[in-house]
Amino acid sequence: MIDVEGWSGREAHWLRRALRMSQRDFAAYLGVSERTVAKWDSRGAEIRPRDEYQRALDTALAQASVEARERFRAIREGDAATPERHGFEAAPNSSRGSVTRTSLTSPDTRPDIDTFEFYERLMVDYAAFDNSAGPNPSSR
Repeated sequence: MIDVEGWSGREAHWLRRALRMSQRDFAAYLGVSERTVAKWDSRGAEIRPRDEYQRALDTALAQASVEARERFRAIREGDAATPERHGFEAAPNSSRGSVTRTSLTSPDTRPDIDTFEFYERLMVDYAAFDNSAGPNPSSR
């Protein structure tokens, strides 16, 4: 049995991926808002779900299929979600670990669910920033 001592947004995101659910479906499954799930996805390890959500996540993991629990374990152990899986690679001769974008249009590179989830999280982050920045007063 897999045990999570304390859930963060990162583990909640891993569980959502292991269950192969969209943010909307996962929110409905847990009985939380889509915005809550989006926050978990975008803020990762820096956010800790409230206690009632911790219990809901515990229940969701306990009730998950054997295959979903195995996917969760594999993701948790680092078998997925590396930058290379999202089409990024370390720049050669880079001392600071910068990344460059590889082409997603080549026949050997097919976008997978991780790529789409990466961009989904990127858009959530962008929307949060845009909402916090407010309107541009110089455009009036």
